[in-house]
Amino acid sequence: DAGKETEEEAAPVKVSSKADMWKVQVEAIYRRRNPKKMDDIPKLLEKYKGKEMELFLRVCKRYDLSPNKIYTDEAAWADEEKDVKDDSDGEAPAASGASSGLFGGSNAAG
Repeated sequence: DAGKETEEEAAPVKVSSKADMWKVQVEAIYRRRNPKKMDDIPKLLEKYKGKEMELFLRVCKRYDLSPNKIYTDEAAWADEEKDVKDDSDGEAPAASGASSGLFGGSNAAG
């Protein structure tokens, strides 16, 4: 049955825990805003293990998104200006210390 093949290809990720729920939200944001960093997600999740909601909040702040939306829902992106946002530093959210200001310290070009 051709319907089964299509269903398997487009099958949604099964969310069975809070950690999974935050993971798919972070993935949805990176997929739209910074696809180059998708490979970094497992490292971030390991770093924020048990604090996945904190990671989500930091990623939302980083990409100027409301933490009150479900970004796996296409409608959540309706009011956003652009899908991909440049990210100049190495790690997604600044976990501590080196906050470079509102615009990421763009005056420190070198």
